[in-house]
Amino acid sequence: MPQNKCNLILTLFQKSYLYLVESWVCMLNAYPFYLVMAGLH
Repeated sequence: MPQNKCNLILTLFQKSYLYLVESWVCMLNAYPFYLVMAGLH
């Protein structure tokens, strides 16, 4: 039982970590776009 709980926590942590990395990459990709928009205004 404790082993399953540990695996579950690890899985949730990995998923949230991947989500953070993906959102970070999205932000980095959108950053130049924001710079261009700010430069146009």
